[in-house]
Amino acid sequence: MSQSIYSSISSIAAAALAIPLLVVSANSFAVDKTGAFVGGSLGQLQNNANDHELGFERFRAKSPAIGVYAGYHFTDWFGLEGQFSAADTSLEGSNSVIGVLSVSPKFSYYFNDNIAVYTKIGVSGVGMTWDSDVAHQTAENNDYLYGVGVHAGVGLNIAMESGINMRVDYTYLAPNMREPEGYNLGDINLSTLMLGVHYQF
Repeated sequence: MSQSIYSSISSIAAAALAIPLLVVSANSFAVDKTGAFVGGSLGQLQNNANDHELGFERFRAKSPAIGVYAGYHFTDWFGLEGQFSAADTSLEGSNSVIGVLSVSPKFSYYFNDNIAVYTKIGVSGVGMTWDSDVAHQTAENNDYLYGVGVHAGVGLNIAMESGINMRVDYTYLAPNMREPEGYNLGDINLSTLMLGVHYQF
């Protein structure tokens, strides 16, 4: 089911991004590149637990994700961004959710007035929660984990008229996860691929 949803999201994202890319490629127009921005995104989160530490095979999957993000572009090439994304990583017989909160500086390069690539690197906090005894292999009395790690990301941004922007964003992070008592469970590898729409004020 998750794979089917993921395939549908990927197809929709590709089509949604291709249309404005063709439009702005043919008709370049000046847009505001500085100031505050806020938006939302849809996509997928892929997570891979270390087998020898977490032992949660159920966390090795691609899941539909939703996110919100906001920030401020100080110049056309530098800004700061905060983002929160969440994914339902539930499998049959077990419910679980992953949430990621990240903050990072953002560096952009504009090919023309409308199309830019960007990169970012920063710090992310991660939380996992579940309600199944199956997941308590190394955390018998707890139903959540938390972690902090560095993330890095790249993306493509398309600026439309009237302050509307569309973007595709890929972010990778490897937080170190712990139980509530502080026991170190090791690292997990997380990545998100998101299609976003935001308004540049």
